[in-house]
Amino acid sequence: MKRYIGALAAACMGTFASCSALALTLGIHAGSAHFPGGNYQNNFNPGMYLRTDDGMTFGTYYNTLRRVSFYAGYTFEYGPVGLLGGLITGYQPKIIDGLTYGQGKALTPMVAASLKLPPLGGFKPMLMLVPPFRSSPAVFHIAFEHRF
Repeated sequence: MKRYIGALAAACMGTFASCSALALTLGIHAGSAHFPGGNYQNNFNPGMYLRTDDGMTFGTYYNTLRRVSFYAGYTFEYGPVGLLGGLITGYQPKIIDGLTYGQGKALTPMVAASLKLPPLGGFKPMLMLVPPFRSSPAVFHIAFEHRF
C-alpha cells in the first residue's frame, strides 16, 4: 500500500511539472463514516485526486471493501459547494463473513456532493457526501485539497 501511494504521488508530481501552466488542485482522501455502518466497512481510505480548473477530476483511494478504486469524472462547483459525477472501479461483489457486498459491475456510477471549509495550514478541508446506492450505505468522507 505504501508503494502504491508513493507511486501515485510521484505520478502527480510529474503531472504538475509537465503542466506548470495548468492550474490543478491536488486532494488527499482521508477517511469515511458509513450510515448505516457495518463491520465489513473500511473507514480508513487514503488516496489522492487531481482536479483541473475546468472540473475534470481523476483519483484513486483504498475503498470500503479494502480494494483500490480508480475514478474519473467531472466536478461542478458553485462557491464552496460541489457535485462530482463519474465512474469508479473496485466495487465488484466481495464475500465477507458469508455475505456479499458490492455493486456487481467493473464500473459503477459515482456521485458525491461536497462542501469546502476554510483553509487549515495551506489545505482546504472538504466534506463529501456520497448518497446511498443500491445496497451501499450513505458515506460521509473528508478530504484535504491544495490548489497549485
